[in-house]
Amino acid sequence: MTHLPALDGLRALAALWVVAFHATAFTGVAPPVIRHGYLGVDLFFILSGFVLAHVYAPAFARDGLSFYARYLCRRVARLWPVWLVVLALFALKAEIGRWSGLGGGGLRVAEDPGLWSLYALLMQSWGWADAERINPPGWSLSYEWAASLLLPAALAAAVRLRSALACLVLALTSLVAHAIYTHAHGLQSLHTAAAHGGARVAAEFLAGVLLWRAWHLSGDARPAGGVLAASAAALAVALMIPVAPALRLDHVLVALFAVILLGVAAGRGVLAGILSSRTACAIGEASYALYVVHWFVFECLWWTFDRLGLRVGSMAGWLFFAALIVLSLLAAFALHVAIERPARRSLRRLAEGAPAR
Repeated sequence: MTHLPALDGLRALAALWVVAFHATAFTGVAPPVIRHGYLGVDLFFILSGFVLAHVYAPAFARDGLSFYARYLCRRVARLWPVWLVVLALFALKAEIGRWSGLGGGGLRVAEDPGLWSLYALLMQSWGWADAERINPPGWSLSYEWAASLLLPAALAAAVRLRSALACLVLALTSLVAHAIYTHAHGLQSLHTAAAHGGARVAAEFLAGVLLWRAWHLSGDARPAGGVLAASAAALAVALMIPVAPALRLDHVLVALFAVILLGVAAGRGVLAGILSSRTACAIGEASYALYVVHWFVFECLWWTFDRLGLRVGSMAGWLFFAALIVLSLLAAFALHVAIERPARRSLRRLAEGAPAR
């Protein structure tokens, strides 16, 4: 399995985009491009399908379903350690808020242990609970966990395809099917959080798997990817600057994300070079922790912002905007070094050397 460093940078970009989008709660104004930051989740979904297929397809091809248990062990090692630690921080914050009388603590475990259990199992988005009650961004992780359980089925279908063009057509079909679904339900944009998230992850995760198969089969076409990715990225930014979020634009941008992903995967071109830089890759390695912890940092900062009586949109609001990004990054690196990497190494032994994502 060949490491694709530009995809680490792409994950960093997606995570930072989401954090910056949430940080606009302090400013009251979302600058161009940042106001579309909820689409960072869609980029994550497509990336997940692509990366998981790239990493695990060889093992499933070699060992078949006998590899499934080791695969699940690796997914648990990837998702749960940081998730459970941050969930514990939310629980601790709720208790401190209750006993100190300062407020801002949130839901205590004793108040709804069933809901906390579903969150601990990453099953909060499966239709049994309020998927945005505790650590709201986790709704997407719950859906991604469900999608990753079905990866062997998606791979079994994808590897039967022998034409890169057929894979691309089917990936586009999956995204178009999602567009039809969202229009049929009258959505104004893809900024729906957990609502309609099942269709969102199904279409985009499957598209990611199919894009990997197309990339895998493309061979000599890869050198042109750098120009293609840069062109798609330039077009995406050009569309986001003057246009407010809207459903049709969202679907166009998701399609452009797919083009960017295909283009940078081979590591060629200026954009791939930027995304493969040491800084981008370092943030990309910690991007999961960044996504998981940033809402905890947000709630702590928002409590401080409110207690100080500061005004949304003031200069202080922009300082808190920057503080959320910086403190979330620091917390993410700490979690990545202290929790995520050691836990993945330990659980790797249980997985008997299955490849890491």
